[in-house]
Amino acid sequence: TNETNNNDDDDDPHKKIHHFFKSLLKLWENDLLSRPEHLKRTASGKNETKTLKQCRDYIRPLFKLLKSRRLPSNMLSHILSIVHHCEEGEF
Repeated sequence: TNETNNNDDDDDPHKKIHHFFKSLLKLWENDLLSRPEHLKRTASGKNETKTLKQCRDYIRPLFKLLKSRRLPSNMLSHILSIVHHCEEGEF
């Protein structure tokens, strides 16, 4: 049923953008969680974790606008373009 969800996302730009950035955050989190404990405890390891949390906080307003479908259309089209280029590997 994941394919069905992806097709729905393709038809709904709000969902597509939300899903794209949500999945990037999840991949990043999993990457950080998979680090050995001794790396997590280093100053740079703690900074990496802090950066993820900060990004989550900063992107939350975008997610709220997407969920409520109140993202201005000009922003929606530009962010959708960014997502499309990222998916095509053009970054």
